[in-house]
Amino acid sequence: MLTPALAALLLAAAPPLLAQQTAEDPAPVGCPAPLLVNHRVAPGETLATIAQRYHLSTATLQGANPAIQKRPARAGDELVILPRDGVLYRPQPGEGFPQVAQRFRVSADVLFEANGCRVQAQMFVPGVRWQPPPPPPRPIVQKVYVPVVPSTPPILRLPPPPAVPPSTAPPAMPGRVKGRALRLPPPR
Repeated sequence: MLTPALAALLLAAAPPLLAQQTAEDPAPVGCPAPLLVNHRVAPGETLATIAQRYHLSTATLQGANPAIQKRPARAGDELVILPRDGVLYRPQPGEGFPQVAQRFRVSADVLFEANGCRVQAQMFVPGVRWQPPPPPPRPIVQKVYVPVVPSTPPILRLPPPPAVPPSTAPPAMPGRVKGRALRLPPPR
């Protein structure tokens, strides 16, 4: 059995060798590969009951199974069950145990043992909690307030006043008011 101290010694002695291993490389003797179990969802099962059955968190099941990240598990779904709480990670080309361990802030020797002492196409990273990605940002909508001014009623256009026919009467005489003579007071 590979002890953590021996794994750390091997890791320190040959990190380039570990980083170059591929999924086709055979696992060293005494280093079992992680046990991933497939589970077919039965009618009436929920994510919570399945997680409880395997002693996992529902977040672990969702992280390992992208099909149920945005919808509930349905009868007939095939789920990947991890050996314990953690995440599955697809290493980038050239990434080995030291880089993945640094990325997830876990011990490289634990990562080494949890993955059968070899870099795999999907690596199990124990102890990391999966979180759903944040929702996409909402578009910024600017509200423009336009003041509402009550509309003024249209100006009432009246027809022009009727034309007054010219008068045939003689023009009024100065000093007369309504046809009577104006009496002026005597001068003083």
